[in-house]
Amino acid sequence: MLFVRQLVLTTCLLIMACTAQKPAVQKPEKPEDAKQMDTQMANCKMSGKSLAECRAQLGNSTSMTRPKDAEEAANLDRFDAQKGAAAALAERLSNCTGTKAQCRDQAKEALSKLMGQNLTEEELAYDLQRAGASKAQEVIKACQANASTTEEKKACLRSDAAKAEAAKVSGRDAGKIKNEDLAKAAREGAASDMATIMKSCMESAENATAKKACLKRDDLKSTMAASMGRNKSDVKDSEVRESLRQAAQNDALMMLQNCNKSEMAKCKEQAKTLQAKASGKNASEITDSKLQLDASKAMSRNLADKMVACVEDAGENASARALCKERLAASSVQSADLTQSGRKLSQTDLEVALQQAALSKAREISEDCTGSRQECKDILTERVAMSMGKRKEDLTEKDVETIMEEGAREAGKSAAKACREAREEDANATCEDPVEKYMQSRKIEKSGDTKKDDVQKKNIKQNMAKDLEKDAMRVCLEEASKAEADKCLNELKTETADVSAELFKDLPAEAQQAKQKRAKLDASREVVGERFHLCMKAAQTQEEKDACLADMKNKTSIAGLSEKAEDIALRYRGQEVAEAARACNMTQRAACIQQVKDELKQAGMKEREFGKVTKLAAIKSAAETWVACKENTTNSDEVCDNIVKASLEDESGEAGIWTDDMKAKVQKLGEALMNGTETVLRKLKRVGSDAVTDGTACSDSVFAKITGQLENVSRDFNLTDARGAMNISSRRCRLVFGKAQYESKLPTNDLNETEIALLSDTVASNLAGLSLSSRRLLVGRRLDQVTSVYADQEVQECAASDSTCGADTNSLQSPSPSPMPSSSPTPLPSPSPSSSSTSSPSPSPSTSPSPLPAPSPTPAASPSASPTPSASPMPSASPSSSQSPSPVPSPTLPPSPSPSPAPSPNRVDSGVDSAETSW
Repeated sequence: MLFVRQLVLTTCLLIMACTAQKPAVQKPEKPEDAKQMDTQMANCKMSGKSLAECRAQLGNSTSMTRPKDAEEAANLDRFDAQKGAAAALAERLSNCTGTKAQCRDQAKEALSKLMGQNLTEEELAYDLQRAGASKAQEVIKACQANASTTEEKKACLRSDAAKAEAAKVSGRDAGKIKNEDLAKAAREGAASDMATIMKSCMESAENATAKKACLKRDDLKSTMAASMGRNKSDVKDSEVRESLRQAAQNDALMMLQNCNKSEMAKCKEQAKTLQAKASGKNASEITDSKLQLDASKAMSRNLADKMVACVEDAGENASARALCKERLAASSVQSADLTQSGRKLSQTDLEVALQQAALSKAREISEDCTGSRQECKDILTERVAMSMGKRKEDLTEKDVETIMEEGAREAGKSAAKACREAREEDANATCEDPVEKYMQSRKIEKSGDTKKDDVQKKNIKQNMAKDLEKDAMRVCLEEASKAEADKCLNELKTETADVSAELFKDLPAEAQQAKQKRAKLDASREVVGERFHLCMKAAQTQEEKDACLADMKNKTSIAGLSEKAEDIALRYRGQEVAEAARACNMTQRAACIQQVKDELKQAGMKEREFGKVTKLAAIKSAAETWVACKENTTNSDEVCDNIVKASLEDESGEAGIWTDDMKAKVQKLGEALMNGTETVLRKLKRVGSDAVTDGTACSDSVFAKITGQLENVSRDFNLTDARGAMNISSRRCRLVFGKAQYESKLPTNDLNETEIALLSDTVASNLAGLSLSSRRLLVGRRLDQVTSVYADQEVQECAASDSTCGADTNSLQSPSPSPMPSSSPTPLPSPSPSSSSTSSPSPSPSTSPSPLPAPSPTPAASPSASPTPSASPMPSASPSSSQSPSPVPSPTLPPSPSPSPAPSPNRVDSGVDSAETSW
């Protein structure tokens, strides 16, 4: 018996001795423990010690299992230090007894030591605000711990004490710290705590079943509920997933920002491991493409925060604001780039990054703001502007409403993605409704009309599906080839098609596939078009504009689009108009349409092209509404026609727009969209002309003058007696947003593209300079004025397989009755005494177009002659032209292969240089 006792004692001593020989590994039991360990590492680094010295000082205390690989262990230490930087800096600044400037300098020095490099003033502003948010989290948590009701807990999110402490630490004016800042601090703090709980649980889990159980932990919902002042029972499973996803994305980005990028393979694997543990996944499930997508999402949020802090710090100093964009955008994009290719970022890359930062900020404010719609709109306007390096005064009503719309869709789309993830593990998981989430974020109510609301709901879901595809396309478009982009898109299928299936789960499989196909194609076009649009807005020189066009052509190829670059640009412009019309309410809409026109002109569009863009937008938007209505098979044709008519009239500002012709076009395009059929833009054999006036009623005399001027233009383009004068047809006047707009159409017969462009320029120039005065008008009567002129070759969006679509233009070559009395044409002034209004181009023996029969007998004219070929078929710019080009010409397109006529001597100068083509 004694022997047995001695043996047991000896064994116990040996076990204790062996255990004592191993270094103690301290694992956090609570989120607070992990935060303290990270803060200790950050404080050590801020004191100027190396990673090795800090690790020796702190032992193996860490929030994660330490890797055996030395480089990976160092990466984790840097990650831990950065995680604890905000809290460590908050401690230092809370205890700082110097002046504000001295404390700021001490903070900058400490952060530079932590990062191992000098910190810029632009970066410092963000880190100070981050420290202030950390202090606010601490105050809010203490407040909520002492609160006994949910209302008291919610009140903590508006705590003046939290704002005061955050202001003291960050050096900001307390008045600039909003309730939304406190809500963000509490929400992000809770998400970080939840991720810590998940990482600890996942590391302890012994098998797949145990890992899945981590997502069901009760303390995840309780942590989230406490931070938001809600009851735990009200927190949905999808909300937990969404919070964990954002925290996991942030962890992945932070690892990529702080690891040794010379060994990128290790960086990526560690980022995937962190992301997997924080979100309850296996690292093997995370592809490089998914990691890049998630890192880009986190980068957008991070860049938005950095820009807001930097721009606020810059105040009214425009040069300092410019430095915010210059120094922060590029470094942020490069920090999230997995390829580390070292490529020089283009201006387009930076503009896209800032646009996505603005979108993330819009979503954040929309979700966090609990005030009235106007109050939320005001704070959103300020913060979105700052995230792009602008002042709030720089944003138009259109800018604000469309970014609010996109931000609300982003919130709904993320809810749908989180729901798909939750129900993938548990079919009975509770979820937020994506459309309800959108409505809450947008701060709007349903109309109360069941059928109309159902159509709106379907349209919102379709746009969310498109936005999912756009997220994936933005990432994959950075690949070098179409094959690599396709591989990337396939890897992101769970982020796109699988989520779309959740959105469209109530529809038959065939309908789901058609909607997904449509979403993917629309997304590809819009992402390429958006890049070009943002690039052209920022371009200042011809070289930069040419680079925009080259980038567009390259991205078009990588995206697998077969369309011409000009058609993609046109589609995007139409989408911008449609988006503005939907986002702005009735009282704002006319101003929003004008603002989007101004923006498109800044991005290279000629003003005269805007009429074509708006018509294309109106038909596409109406067709999408028709599809949404017809998806409900119980809706009759009459019901859908009425819904589409009302929507189209509201968005276009035109009460009489729903004609039989419009209805036929809408339904034809709608059928193609419903079937997922690819569509193309077909050019019609006519130029559409719209003279917009400030008159509030249609006038026969005004239309007569416009018709007379167009007849002059028609005679100018009587190129040969075989190609007779062009007839003016389909004339009508309509009221658009309460203003009279006079529409006419000129058949183009067999004019080539260069000639059609010259015709359009001439129409626009002549009508813009038209005087509407008349001796017959009553004395003292106010005269209508032409405010804008649109003239361009019309286009129609058609199913690629429909050969009849867009082919109904021959009838325009015959005269059609004019709905208003015409007057004699007003002669145009001749540029030289020898020129005549009926003169023909000089004959040339070299080239001759194939003669075509004249559509109607013509008066005697000069003998048939061939136009003289010219290297410069368009007249040079005229300083007096109302359609004068912008100071910097747009990118050029290859000239039309068809022969172009020499300009007629009596043609009014179009104001467009031969080397210019608008985009």
